[in-house]
Order: sequence, then structure tokens, then C-alpha cells
Amino acid sequence: MKALITGIDGFVGSHLTSLLLDEGTQVFGLVHDMGRVHRLQAVAGRVDLVQGDATRSEDLVRVIERAMPDEIYHLAGAAHVQGSWKTRRATYEVNFLAAVNLFEAVKAVGSRARILVVGSSHEYGAAGPGEMPLREDSPLRPLSPYAVSKVCQEMAAYQASHAEGLDVVMARPFNHAGPGQDTSFVCADFAERVARIARGEAPPAIEAGDLAPQRDFTDVRDVVRAYRLLLARAPRGEVYNVCSGKPRSIGEVLNLMIGLAGRSIEVREARERVRAVEIPLLVGSPEKIRKAVGWTPAIPFERTLQDIYDFHLNLHRAGV
Repeated sequence: MKALITGIDGFVGSHLTSLLLDEGTQVFGLVHDMGRVHRLQAVAGRVDLVQGDATRSEDLVRVIERAMPDEIYHLAGAAHVQGSWKTRRATYEVNFLAAVNLFEAVKAVGSRARILVVGSSHEYGAAGPGEMPLREDSPLRPLSPYAVSKVCQEMAAYQASHAEGLDVVMARPFNHAGPGQDTSFVCADFAERVARIARGEAPPAIEAGDLAPQRDFTDVRDVVRAYRLLLARAPRGEVYNVCSGKPRSIGEVLNLMIGLAGRSIEVREARERVRAVEIPLLVGSPEKIRKAVGWTPAIPFERTLQDIYDFHLNLHRAGV
């Protein structure tokens, strides 16, 4: 079995790589910047990396011809909701147009690979509490350029599967977290700041924005297992939520993280950290993916937070 991962050097890509290698899969990866592959240090020499840009059709053709994969995991793209307001055009290009380019490249090469296209829970957008948990047939009402780009990407994937005969499966992951995630995401942000306090490198106070919003968190190691199962078992042309079905407030996440430090930490409200556009509640139904491929999350949320906290504590001890 051979797999190609676009965005292999990212947070999710690195965890997926480890899973596939453990299963004996030969892994190829498309990397935009060879100088930023630190997340792949643990598997150095075991993956075949190809430098290229997912927004360039010729680069995608080149890597597909080299790998001739049985599976393609399309993870490359912009992942920051807030940042997309300042990089709207680039977000559309790297999320929507890169997917279109991938489908064109697969057709040009004549590849029969199964393709996983990864969307986002933010595609659902402005849903009310009475609509929870969100199902795959819930309305899509995106509220950010990032969310719009993911809806467009998914529509292109649907067309490629249903009108052009490509073997595409679509995922809508909700919030996922784990060791190695960028600190622009909430769990890693809290862990990094609490770890600094625990090491005596910062005063025992944390500034936070709105702690009331509730999100559906899943460990990244469970998420990549879901991706693997979707390509192994799911019918083509279908979309699946990847989620726990359990809402947790941002305040609960912070309190749990503070508890890991074993000391008193003051939480202060910081209005500048409050998002201009915020979704109060976002929780999904995992029923469809459970029935289709037998996937359910296995890692408790408390362990996820512990692993993230330990990751940042060890980074600081190492002087990173």
C-alpha cells in the first residue's frame, strides 16, 4: 500500500504519517518548504518527501507520478479561521483551488487512488442551539473566509466524485488537538502559557478572551485513525463528521489545563482577545461515521490535555 499526503509536514500530517508507517504503508509527502519539516524528525528516512506547491498543477502531477499512490490524503491548506480575514484570497487559493488542481492532476496521471478531502466543522457556521448536534445534512452557513473556502473545496470534491468518477471521500473534522499543535490553537495556547507559569518563567496569571463558546474536541490521534478508516471502508462521494459529540466550553479547557499545573493561576479577561465573529456552540453527531466504518474516539479528553501540557513542559525544559 502506498499513500500520498499533501501537507505532510503539518500537525495532522505528521500524526497521520506515524499511523500509516506503523501499519506498513509506504508514505510519500508533498512539502511546500523543506526547511520546515521539524515535525517529521521522528520518521526521518522513512518517508519520501517531494518539494512542491499544492496550488501548482504541475507539482501535483509530478508527485503523483512519482508516488503512484493507492491513497491520497489531502491535508495541505490554510487552517486558521481568524487569520483568513486578513488572507482571504490566499485562503481561497490554497484551500479551494489546490483541491481543484489535485483532482485535475489525478485525472491527468490516470491515477485510480482513493482521495480523502478534509473540510471543517466551520462549514456549518451560524447554527442555533436547537440544531445541535450537527449532522452531515445540516445546512452550511459559513461565517469566515476560511469556512467559505472549505465549503467550496467540498463542493468541488462532490462534483469530482459524482460527476467525474473520482474516488473521493470527504471529512468534516470538528476541533482536534494533541501534542505538537501550533499555539495559535486554543489547547496548545493554554498549555504553552500554563507550562511557562509552572516553570516560573511567567507570573501566575493568564489573559483570555471569551471563555463561554463550546466546542467539540477530539484527539488528533483519533482523528487520523478516522481518516484511515474512511479511505479503507467508507463509500465514495460521502461526507462524514469526525467528532466526539460532546461539547466543552473554552473555560472548561482552561480550568482543566490550569489543574495540571497544580498551582493557583488567575484568569483575567482581555477584550482584545475576543473574536469579532464567534460561533457560540459547535458540536457534531458522530453517528454516521460510527455506522459506516466503526470509528469512535478512544482517547479521553483529559489525556489529550495532559499530553499537550507535557509536550510544552518538556519543550521548555529542553530550552526550546
